[in-house]
Amino acid sequence: MTIQKKLGQREPLALSGTEHFHEMLEWLETNHKKGMLTPHDVTVGTEIGRVVSGGDCPAGTVFSEQEILDAERSSFLRLAQTQETQARIVSMLDNGITLRN
Repeated sequence: MTIQKKLGQREPLALSGTEHFHEMLEWLETNHKKGMLTPHDVTVGTEIGRVVSGGDCPAGTVFSEQEILDAERSSFLRLAQTQETQARIVSMLDNGITLRN
C-alpha cells in the first residue's frame, strides 16, 4: 500500500485538456441553438467542462485531487455570484421547483 493510500489521498489524474474542453463548449452551444439549453445552462455546463477536462491546458496535464477540488470550488463561487444561479437556488429552497433560466 502506498503512502498516499494510507493517508487517504488519491492518485493525481491526467485530464483531457483543451481539445475536449472545446468539444464540450461546442456541444453546449449547438444544443443552446437548438433550444435544448438555456443561456445559464451553457454557463453551468462551461464550468463543469472546465473542471472535468482541466480547461485550457494540454491533454494529459496531471492534476492533484486538491487542484481539482480547488477548480470545482472556484467554479462554484463564480456561479454562485450570478443572479441566475441565485434564482435557481431560491426557487429550489422556496418552492422545491427546478428553475430553468
